[in-house]
Amino acid sequence: MPVDYRAPNINARSVGQHLRQIREILDSYGTPRHIRDAVVDLASRPDGPPWLARHVGRLKALVRDIYTVESESALVHIAPST
Repeated sequence: MPVDYRAPNINARSVGQHLRQIREILDSYGTPRHIRDAVVDLASRPDGPPWLARHVGRLKALVRDIYTVESESALVHIAPST
């Protein structure tokens, strides 16, 4: 079965709803505000970091997401629960 790599058909309203759900989920786990803001910021940038933008057309979505997570992993540090 072929894989469809086309971008999903989404609009600004649905993106806003998804970002709100991400915030609510992180709040329910007691995630600190700075971590929640960093995760929501990453989720709101579908093309990844600015340096990756010129390469996005040649990358599959999964590879783009992996590069984004690896390059920005230093921003998100979740402290172990005590």
